[in-house]
Amino acid sequence: MLGLCIVAGAVALPAWPASAWSSPWVQPLDPAAAAGNSDEYAWRLFVALNWPADPVTGAPDPGRNLGDDSPVVWEYWRNASRIFLKDGADPGPWEDGAVNRALRDADRYEGLPLDSRAPTRHIVNGVMVAVTDPLAAASHLNETHMNRASFEFIRERRLYSLQGQLDLIGQDRPVSFPAASRNVKAQWRPIDASQKSRYYTVEVAMADGSRRLYGLTALHIATKDLPDWFWGTFEHVDNPSALHAEWRLPSRDRFSCVGQAADCSQAPRGIGLEGTVWQNYRLRGTMTGFVDAQGKPTLLANAQLEAGVVQSTSSCITCHARASIGVVDGKPGRLAVFDDAADPRGSSAPANGPRPGFYGTPKPEWFIDGSADGGGRRQYVPLDAVWSLQKAQAAAVH
Repeated sequence: MLGLCIVAGAVALPAWPASAWSSPWVQPLDPAAAAGNSDEYAWRLFVALNWPADPVTGAPDPGRNLGDDSPVVWEYWRNASRIFLKDGADPGPWEDGAVNRALRDADRYEGLPLDSRAPTRHIVNGVMVAVTDPLAAASHLNETHMNRASFEFIRERRLYSLQGQLDLIGQDRPVSFPAASRNVKAQWRPIDASQKSRYYTVEVAMADGSRRLYGLTALHIATKDLPDWFWGTFEHVDNPSALHAEWRLPSRDRFSCVGQAADCSQAPRGIGLEGTVWQNYRLRGTMTGFVDAQGKPTLLANAQLEAGVVQSTSSCITCHARASIGVVDGKPGRLAVFDDAADPRGSSAPANGPRPGFYGTPKPEWFIDGSADGGGRRQYVPLDAVWSLQKAQAAAVH
């Protein structure tokens, strides 16, 4: 997992032939293209994963068109909420199609985004009481889906449970997902009916029985085409104006911006996006390595999914490299997302403001620390860049 790759685009390969787009619903699995034509590769994944799916099998339906009003392929993958179960229970075998697809209700969504920590209690008549429906109080919703290869690896290694992960400590058996593994993280925000034509949407059932319309604002795709994964992140073009969330790191899309600056903020033409909601999404960038050809740390930010991170320190690949399990003071522990030791904001900074992240090549001392109390060695086992594994729960104590 911690091998050194070169930043996307540093390897010059010929452009893919037009025939590569002849069956756009087919997911590519091509390490050379992922490394050398990373932006086009990201769009190939984006189109294939957002292709309308057959509701029986969950596979892409070639008889349908991109943009049809229908659930898409990644929505039929196993939702993280149905992998990491209460008490670390076995999630059971993979199920195809409608059976596997998470329902469009509150159970589909996970913890709130980094910048959307809506309070779970509020004041009523001078008394703090619990919010009836935290989902309805959230300004954004997040969810994570994993394809069959990812899911079956997790189940085979018992990584769905906290104990299964703790059993890795002291073993010479590194966690390495298979090449076909693919994970998607999505973020949604409430929209009104007048905006529906610009977004891919879902209707979510609230606790009171009402339904609320949400538009997809961000989609983060990670695939194991490469040793340290391939990363592509997309946002809706309205994000900066709708939420005043600046794209402080410029977008980089050499596939869409041929002959222009790489941050032209356009969607590619000629691949079927025109006239669909998907023409309103933009590739913010791709990552394939910790550093570029000059040895400088690579950066990539999704202003929605990483809104809690200072964008100038945002690196998908380095942050995810810290996904881990360890034991600290006799209790299970994880490496932190934020680099608080490098926080330049000072004590007067808002507690919920953006915080610095980690970037650049991972450091061995992150994972093995000889300065633990008592002179012991604190060890963290890398979990192959899959942060979702931190959702694993412990078995019930009887």
